[in-house]
Amino acid sequence: MSESLYFPLIDNGMKLVRASYSACMFGLGVSCALAGRRIVFEPFSHPDPCATMNLATHAFLQSGCDRMVIIDGDHIFQPSDVARLVSHDLPLVSGLYPKKTIEPEWTIMPMNGESPEVLFAEGSQSLIEV
Repeated sequence: MSESLYFPLIDNGMKLVRASYSACMFGLGVSCALAGRRIVFEPFSHPDPCATMNLATHAFLQSGCDRMVIIDGDHIFQPSDVARLVSHDLPLVSGLYPKKTIEPEWTIMPMNGESPEVLFAEGSQSLIEV
């Protein structure tokens, strides 16, 4: 059987998500199903982000899935973005995106001095250690 992925659908306790996020998750579900992956979507709603993640992590550990993939509800993404994240045989991989500012600001400091922008170059498949 192919890899199984667990996606906690997390909101801020008001049981609301953006329509664009829902559309992305729908596309992701279709893509995973077509690729033969087992997928589990499970909603979590709590006003405390730490409590929500604890609940989601506990549920993941009980799910029998191979990997948990967390995507913030205010981000738009493609199924290929998720495929790229899970393609690495590492215990923890994080997607990188800039802060929502006019000039891109990054919330990481690469260990090797490499600029985070290198990850967004056309055809880039590299990882950077942070």
